[in-house]
Amino acid sequence: MEPEAAQDLDVVVDRVVFRSDDGAWSVVRVAREDGGGRFVAAGKFPLHLEEGDPICISGRFEDHAKYGHRLLVTSAHPRLPATEAGIRRYLRSGRIKGIGPKLAERLVNHFGDDTLRVLEDDPGRVLEVPGVGSRRLKELSRAFAEGKQQREALVFLQGLGLGPAVSGEIWRRLGADTLGRIRTDPYSLTDEVQGVGFATADRIASSVGIEAEDPLRLAAGLRHGLHQAIDQGHVCLPAPALLERAVELLGSQPDNVRAALMEAVASEAVIANAPTGDPDDDGTPRIYLPVMHQAEVEAARLLRTLRDAPTPGPEGRLSFNPGDGETRLTEEQERAVALLLSSKVALLTGGPGVGKTTVLRTVVDAYQAAGLRVALASPTGRAARRLSDATNAPAQTLHKLFGLVPGEATGGKVLGEDVLVVDETSMLDLPLLVRVLRRLPAATVLILVGDPDQLPSVGPGSVLKDLITSAEFPVAHLTRVFRQATGSDIVVNAHRINRGEAPRFPDRGEPGDCYFVTREDAADGADMIRHLFCERIPQRFGIDPREGIQVLSPMHRGVTGTEALNRMLQETLSAGAAGIEHRGRKLHVGDRIMQTRNDYDLEVMNGDLGRVISVDANGPRLDAKFDGRRVSFEKSQLDHLQPAFAVTVHKSQGGEFPAVILPLFGEHFLMLKRNVLYTAVTRARRVLVIVGSPRALHQAIRDDRMARRAGELERRLRGNRLDPVATDDPRWDAK
Repeated sequence: MEPEAAQDLDVVVDRVVFRSDDGAWSVVRVAREDGGGRFVAAGKFPLHLEEGDPICISGRFEDHAKYGHRLLVTSAHPRLPATEAGIRRYLRSGRIKGIGPKLAERLVNHFGDDTLRVLEDDPGRVLEVPGVGSRRLKELSRAFAEGKQQREALVFLQGLGLGPAVSGEIWRRLGADTLGRIRTDPYSLTDEVQGVGFATADRIASSVGIEAEDPLRLAAGLRHGLHQAIDQGHVCLPAPALLERAVELLGSQPDNVRAALMEAVASEAVIANAPTGDPDDDGTPRIYLPVMHQAEVEAARLLRTLRDAPTPGPEGRLSFNPGDGETRLTEEQERAVALLLSSKVALLTGGPGVGKTTVLRTVVDAYQAAGLRVALASPTGRAARRLSDATNAPAQTLHKLFGLVPGEATGGKVLGEDVLVVDETSMLDLPLLVRVLRRLPAATVLILVGDPDQLPSVGPGSVLKDLITSAEFPVAHLTRVFRQATGSDIVVNAHRINRGEAPRFPDRGEPGDCYFVTREDAADGADMIRHLFCERIPQRFGIDPREGIQVLSPMHRGVTGTEALNRMLQETLSAGAAGIEHRGRKLHVGDRIMQTRNDYDLEVMNGDLGRVISVDANGPRLDAKFDGRRVSFEKSQLDHLQPAFAVTVHKSQGGEFPAVILPLFGEHFLMLKRNVLYTAVTRARRVLVIVGSPRALHQAIRDDRMARRAGELERRLRGNRLDPVATDDPRWDAK
């Protein structure tokens, strides 16, 4: 039976049964104003509801197995009560600024069921009520005018097909400007209101009569194309690529889109730069959003300034201890240490097992012996802890070291140490780089450590690659794999994969630490992953599946994607365990979890892994262990936790696990790339098991194409000119 539809029911809130801390979901008991009874309504409401609030709601009634008979709300907006009793209750609620219980009684006694019409349409008559003066009248007029604007705006927005939550967020951000902004420039909502993307803004624009070829729409499409590019890792886009994206997105005439781009360049809504004097470049304009152009220009300038500034500390070359016997540095390592100690800005690179940590410890010891203070940091909390363990010195995230708050360009503190070492630089994106550089005194020594063959940063830019290929900064690249590392199939195979060679696996029954289990079908592969995770690896290697085994999948979706694998492993490992459900996501005692957003109050960072140790379904809330530290999560903080028996390869960067299981199947074809495979393999410390098809493995090894990220940091670091491109410049026609 189809759920019963209900349209435009006038109700009054009897009781707020539940409301999420962020207000995104509420369950309320309501009474129909026509006397038709009471029922429960659940959904996203545009406003913070209180008892006594009159609202108009639409939706569908359902009989839920757990929650019973209720209305699932599809639209809701405030309204004015129609009965005298409802008006009295509404005015006594205290929701209207300037009206308390006593004045409410006097108003209703004087005007009866005409009270609200008088307050909205003929407020001057309020002076008829004893005790109301001109000052109080002004307050009441303002409050009712705003209430009327709010109701009209929410009705209008939901009439456009927007949900109650998004409609409410638009009103909260824009207030009385809502209707005017929507009618003049609905595309501006994409920059100001969370939950409103280009498609939503475009739908609103069409509803208010903005034509498909309107310059406002075309300009918004160009901006959206650049935002999409940034999400894909680009800093800018060549003009032809941007125009192609925008034409496809908008379905508009190419000449009109090009004209809109020229207007955006002329008004500096976007920035157009092109190389000058480079015989190897055709001078095609590169198009930037202003914020990304500033970041790229500033990063290049600050890096060059830092490199050329005087070195802190004593004059002359710093000495270091090369060690002796088996612990003595190799010649390659000694050269690396000497280069890092004699450079103002330098890079230390290399794959697994080549001794980067040994070099780094020696460099840190030498600087400290010279009386210089050293700060160690990394882009993520997990990588910072690995760095701290490797160097036996404190390490922090870059955000914590500099007091940076995500989303805030200003603020933070200047570095107090003399030397900054940043590990896992492949994870460093351009916006974070420039925020760090702004906070480095000119005398700071900067050492960047990383593996250029790892996956690039999630954010825009190719910082490590650009610094290396610019040839403007000394690079100590380690290549020799040490004897203890050559005994590990994991390390040997990582280097073979990086060279484009097939990995070697032990024959059946032979000892080893790197295995391949052939499964052609992804569903069979998922079953094998369950067996390996829950039984085989724990029994064979004595590794606790809840603590030491990590599944790394190339993708979220699919039979062997992280979402399906987490559900499967939860069903097996957490069957019967106490648990909670929050926003459709189940978490049980014993589950491995991942934090997906930095929380500075809890000191838990994006990508941190923990384990649930207790739950309280009444909260709901839970306690978890993160690196031995107990952390309590209240209801509103659960939004940023997710099961993490399986995570993506990208999310695993900066981490290391005793055992890794890696599925590789045709369903992952978009991510079957050498750097994805290499990154996953290098996350395993004791055991690696690849489950999948040989064809998928070989495809990943063959595909060494690292998607070229558009940006000009490398060119700017070399000091090459990139000049503004005027709208009449012939380079716009470069092919």
